[in-house]
Amino acid sequence: MKIGLLGAGTIGFGVCEIVEGLPQLEIAKVLDRRDIPGLEGKLTRDVEDILSDPSIDTVVELLGGVEPARTWALRALKAGKNVVTANKLMVSESLPELLSAAKESGACLRFSAAVGGGIPYLFNLIRARRVDDIVEIGGILNGTTNYMLDLMQTQGIDYAEVLKLAQDAGYAEADPTADVSGGDTKCKIMLSSCIAWDGRVNKADILCEGITSAEKQDIDLISARGYACKLLATAKKTENGISCYVEPTLVRKDTVIGSIALVENVATFTGANAGPQRFTGAGAGRYATAYAVVNDLIDVDQNPAAFAFTISEKPIAVDNSAEIRTLGTFDFRFFNDEKAENTNQSYKHTDDGVDKRPGTRFIEVKKHKSAKDHKDADKGHHGVDSLGGAAVVTVNRVGEPGVEGGIVGGGTEKGHQTI
Repeated sequence: MKIGLLGAGTIGFGVCEIVEGLPQLEIAKVLDRRDIPGLEGKLTRDVEDILSDPSIDTVVELLGGVEPARTWALRALKAGKNVVTANKLMVSESLPELLSAAKESGACLRFSAAVGGGIPYLFNLIRARRVDDIVEIGGILNGTTNYMLDLMQTQGIDYAEVLKLAQDAGYAEADPTADVSGGDTKCKIMLSSCIAWDGRVNKADILCEGITSAEKQDIDLISARGYACKLLATAKKTENGISCYVEPTLVRKDTVIGSIALVENVATFTGANAGPQRFTGAGAGRYATAYAVVNDLIDVDQNPAAFAFTISEKPIAVDNSAEIRTLGTFDFRFFNDEKAENTNQSYKHTDDGVDKRPGTRFIEVKKHKSAKDHKDADKGHHGVDSLGGAAVVTVNRVGEPGVEGGIVGGGTEKGHQTI
């Protein structure tokens, strides 16, 4: 296999190092503007040297961003060249076009490294769907936010300080928005859902909450009650499609999900036959991600037809209403600023689904009142309430409270659990 590499950054150079020891793979040309020691004779600053070279049968795209990555990946596929990429943003924005181009030319498209880095998640998910009915997928899919939340909880560091630590350590970008807003995780759960249920999911339909509201006092209160806060992605099969969302969630510290530390990821899926399966490991980093890219290259080299990521054109509706109970009126305990003052107040949704009373930091369900007289109270917000910047409030999702991966406070019609 002769490979044209687009981008010799952190991951790209890692790919070069791993491929050097594999005689069946050859990096023929590398697109990069810099003079990089060790790549002499292969470097080019003109993408045409790769896209127009008939001897190059596979393009590895590691540029990041949407453009020009999308244009060049599409050109490669239309020319019959296989494309392997770790670019979750580009793939999630352009999946229908990429799949169509691959189908028309017979080329292979692979993006295992786009979800979970070195974790062999998508590969096993596409294998599982052949013989099983996938009922739920998800997990901790972003190492940056897990690192930040973990340090906030274990070392008592506030949000601003822990963000700087993440940036200094190379885990967060100078502009961390994609990570801390949940956008990166949103791309990953969208791609995973397309694979799991063999169809097209509209990314815009996925509800997403990040961790930017998290404050030290929130995390301290959560931790003192035996819980950890994790940014979880979840998608579940429903009667009419799937429910799909990204949100900070409280889980018990002594569970598998609750114990995932620092930049480690855990990706899960549950099959009707096989039950739950978990894959943990490094979700980012030079060699972890490069490892996944090179594994894709070997799969494509050995049997392109067998290992292509094929996804049907059927649309998959995202409907989170199955995850919602009518809230009605509840009593909450509000912790305002640094004062742990108890005040009973009624909670009601505003038209946009979120009550944004100022000054609230943490909310604890105290008592569940009858919901039958308040059928119109819930406007559809389903997980984390942004009450004046509250970091984590999960009170209205159906589920067993306190279980691994479950939603604290989520309960049945009979009531909600007090943290």
